[in-house]
Amino acid sequence: MISSIIVLFFYAESDEGEAQSEDDKFQTRDILKVLREPMTWVISLLIFCGHGIYTSTSYFNPYMTNVIGVTMAFSGVLAIVRTHLLRLTCGPLGGILADRVKSPALVLIYCFTAMAALLVGFMLIPVGTSAVVVIGLQLLLAAVTFTAYSILYSCIEEAGVPRKLTGTTVAIASMLGYLPDMIYNPLFGRWLDVYKNDGYLYIFAFLAASGVVGILMAVLIRRRGMARRAVEAPAV
Repeated sequence: MISSIIVLFFYAESDEGEAQSEDDKFQTRDILKVLREPMTWVISLLIFCGHGIYTSTSYFNPYMTNVIGVTMAFSGVLAIVRTHLLRLTCGPLGGILADRVKSPALVLIYCFTAMAALLVGFMLIPVGTSAVVVIGLQLLLAAVTFTAYSILYSCIEEAGVPRKLTGTTVAIASMLGYLPDMIYNPLFGRWLDVYKNDGYLYIFAFLAASGVVGILMAVLIRRRGMARRAVEAPAV
């Protein structure tokens, strides 16, 4: 958060030595302009939801050992595969897909839908389900999450944020979007302390709801992008 505030005041949009008009220079009132823009809050919520699910994938380590019953060593192997292999491969995949369909928001709509559905699936897993099935679901969820995470900030252009205000928007969206780092661990830890293994159901339900909110935010950005393209398209 402190870094975001520093970026907010010192980020320069133009290269050093490039002449700027008074209108192009950052001014303090630009902060209020960005805060009054609804898309700033839409982008912030989108990042909040995506980053929250992304950081919460670490809870699958204790879930696999405490609930599913795999060994800690095997759970560690899964964490390595999830954190390193899938992140390396699925991160670039998000960018490739966004470039192909020319809409990061469209890719995020599908990703958040898949994340919400998979998290609901974890809530409905019956007792005695094969560990192989749960492992497959976990890795699939991680793959979709990393795909979405890599293109969260790509939606800023699609949302129609003016280039002059991009740095300010990124700073504010980062301050709000990374709040899960402060909130989720105490909240989830409390649920696990009170409800024991049933606390994972609360975690999955909360994250699934975050996925639904992410869908709605991505839809709003997608609609804004389509409206902009319709206006900018040359009349036939």
